[in-house]
Amino acid sequence: MKSKISLAHSSLHIEYMPGIHKMRAAEAKAAKQLDNVQWDVYIASPTDKYQNENILYVPVFRFLSSFFKKDNVFNFYLKRLSTFNMLLVRIKYYLFVNKLTQKYDYVLLRYNSADFCAYRFLKRRHKILSYHHCNDIEELKLYSKIGSLIERLTRKSHQRGYLGIVGITPEIVDIASEGIQVKKKGVLTNGMLIDPGQQQHFKERPEKIKFVMISSVYHAYQGLELLIESIKKAQYEDFEVHFAGNMKDHQLRLVRSSDKCVYDGIIDSDKVQEYLQNFTMGIGPLALSIKGIKQASALKVGEYLLSGLPVVVDYEETRFPADFPYIYKTKAPIDFDKIIEYSIKMNAVSKEKIASDAAQYLNHVSIMKAFIKSIID
Repeated sequence: MKSKISLAHSSLHIEYMPGIHKMRAAEAKAAKQLDNVQWDVYIASPTDKYQNENILYVPVFRFLSSFFKKDNVFNFYLKRLSTFNMLLVRIKYYLFVNKLTQKYDYVLLRYNSADFCAYRFLKRRHKILSYHHCNDIEELKLYSKIGSLIERLTRKSHQRGYLGIVGITPEIVDIASEGIQVKKKGVLTNGMLIDPGQQQHFKERPEKIKFVMISSVYHAYQGLELLIESIKKAQYEDFEVHFAGNMKDHQLRLVRSSDKCVYDGIIDSDKVQEYLQNFTMGIGPLALSIKGIKQASALKVGEYLLSGLPVVVDYEETRFPADFPYIYKTKAPIDFDKIIEYSIKMNAVSKEKIASDAAQYLNHVSIMKAFIKSIID
């Protein structure tokens, strides 16, 4: 690269999402290690919980957080109703994005689905890379059939004139760009901040086989019901499955319906790495197909692997080669006995080796460098 490239990665979030905050903060730290690239991370939100020394926080409609202080489903929808279902928030946000397109060579803009008209306020669209994290039409069907219909009708006009379309996996790029002409297409997968100078402490595996599933919020695509059902059918006796994170009452009842399952509550983000050392194997999403996709790059899968835990999922983890030995891909119906057998086999491999072998595919800096190269070539 002859001259310094400038890129702004910007997203809008009306609610505080710890996983997104952690991921974007790691991205901002990794960006400082890029040569000849200015990569800045912006988050716009009514809540100031996203503020930290690495993320450039943009306040929008702060009164929403003042009036609706508790994060619950009732307030979630009240916030949307008070701003015409996010229309006013999005318009104000896009006016801010217009300032970014004046300042930067590229604006990586997290795609806001089911936007029936606010996107018309965007200017200098030839600098915008639309960043997709899911199959928007299919995922919206899980929450709002009207939203899914709006997305189906507006997706082409929403992205008309954009420089390019970016996806978190190759599959998402293909879905998002179907029927849309753009100059650039690229993949920017979820990475992890790898600090070669940081010493990680690995504990010995427990004598009893212990699995773990941890999530800030449990969604349908994680396959909790399918997992519990398979645990109850398992022939093996001496094992436990631990769960951590926010759970709704019916999810807690489901977990407690099996004597093999243990709920550990909410784990502070700075304690997660230490917590994961207590286990034999991690459990990732097990019902991703309901979102209409077969590929993903789950943040938690990376955390499990860097903690030395092999992982079970039900989809293709595109960050890793197909023969990567520390990811077990299960099929429906889930056979938990086979998962246990795989975990026993993995006991022959040290946690240190699993973490070391996974790190090369998860390095945020390497992922960002490859993405920049794909955009400017």
